[in-house]
Amino acid sequence: MDWLTLCIRLVEVTAWPFVAMLALLLLRGEIKSLMPLLRKIKAGPLEAEFEATLKEVSEQVDTRLESAPHITLPEQKKLYDLARVSPRSAILEAWRGVEVMAKSAAIHNGGSPAPNVPTALSALRELTNSSLISLEDAALFQDLRGLRNQAAHVEPFDLSESSAIEYINLAARLEEKLRKLACRE
Repeated sequence: MDWLTLCIRLVEVTAWPFVAMLALLLLRGEIKSLMPLLRKIKAGPLEAEFEATLKEVSEQVDTRLESAPHITLPEQKKLYDLARVSPRSAILEAWRGVEVMAKSAAIHNGGSPAPNVPTALSALRELTNSSLISLEDAALFQDLRGLRNQAAHVEPFDLSESSAIEYINLAARLEEKLRKLACRE
């Protein structure tokens, strides 16, 4: 292969990557302005989607609960420590608290024996059908459940500590509401 052929081949091979990099460089300002609107990124598949959904859920809850006092449960402090080490584990544990309280509230208020409430979803259905939980709280429950499922089943799962703490706070608020239902006379 002579030098001319080699140069032509190099240009053919590197032309598209060079054009793509140049386009990214020239459009970086516009791309940055669009980043907050992203719901999903394939390159970092879960983190962008999880954090965008979490932010949306958090904003919805904050507008509804501005006047409600924020309660820090003793379990929350343990979850904060866990979030530093393993955000995924912290999310799974925070969800477990919501799930346990939902089942307990459904059993306590629905009059159903425990076998009729085998899952958190069936507990939510029973609480919603009995009008014991608002539609907004049911939506929060579903959103947290979906985020928990992402944490449990998607690989790889890289999430910031602050996102895990935000999830913990949302889960604690819902868990406290469910605890009140489970303990009411």
